[in-house]
Amino acid sequence: MTGPEELALAESAVLNKLDSAPRWKPPRPRGLWLYFLGNEAAYSAFCDEVRRITGGVGVPEDGKAPPWAAPVLEAFVRHASAVRGCRRLLEKTPTHIERADWLLEALPSAKLLFIHRHPVDTYTSYLRRAAVDPEATWADLTVDEFAEIYRRHGRIAQQLALQAPDRFHTVSYEEFTSDPVSVTAGLCEFLGETFVPEIVEEPNPDLARARFDPHLYGEITRRTKDNSEYIDEATAGAIMECTADVAGGWGYAG
Repeated sequence: MTGPEELALAESAVLNKLDSAPRWKPPRPRGLWLYFLGNEAAYSAFCDEVRRITGGVGVPEDGKAPPWAAPVLEAFVRHASAVRGCRRLLEKTPTHIERADWLLEALPSAKLLFIHRHPVDTYTSYLRRAAVDPEATWADLTVDEFAEIYRRHGRIAQQLALQAPDRFHTVSYEEFTSDPVSVTAGLCEFLGETFVPEIVEEPNPDLARARFDPHLYGEITRRTKDNSEYIDEATAGAIMECTADVAGGWGYAG
C-alpha cells in the first residue's frame, strides 16, 4: 500500500457511524475518510450508495441492526477494499465489539478476533497514552470509568465466544506477546489461512518505518512499561475488584 502512514493505519470506525449513515455528508467523519485513503471520488461514491440503500431510514431505537446493515457493510467492504488495493480488510477499531453481532449477521463470511489483556496493564496503557498525547482525552479515565468499559466489552466478547466459536475468537495479549509463533499459527488455522513464518519473524525489518510511533516499529523489548509508574498497589487492587467477573473469565487473578 502506498501513501502516508496516517492513511494506511487509519481505523474506519464505520460501525460507530451507522446511526448517521442515512445522512452521510460533510463534514466527513475523519477516521472513515482516512480509511478511504483520502480518495474523494471513492469516498463520495460509497456515501452516495449508502444514501440510496438506506433511503433515509435510521437505526432502530432498540439498537438492533437496521434492515440495511448488511448491504451498507457490504458496500463498505467493496468500496474500501477497492480503494485500498487489498483482497480483504482488517478492521481493528476497538469499539466495534459493541456491534460485533451486526458484523456476524451482516457479513456471513467474516471472522472476528478479540484481544484481551490484564485489566491493570490495560488501564496503565490508557494512562500512558493520556500522558503523552494531549488529544487522547478518551484515555484519561478514572478507575470506575475504565472498569465499566472493560467489563462491558469483555462480557460481549465472552458471550460471543460461546455463541459463535467458529466465527468469534478471543486472543490473550500475554500469550500472543510471549509466544507469537504458536498463537499466530493458531489464528491462521481459525481464519482458514496458511501460516507463513515471515509474518511473525520479519527477515529484514525496517526499523525506521513509522517513526511517528516507536511502539509500531523498533527493536523488540521484553517490557514496554512499569505499571507502578502510573498507579499504586491500592489502585491496582481497586481495578481488579471492579473488573473481577470479566477478568476472572479471562483467567486473570488479583
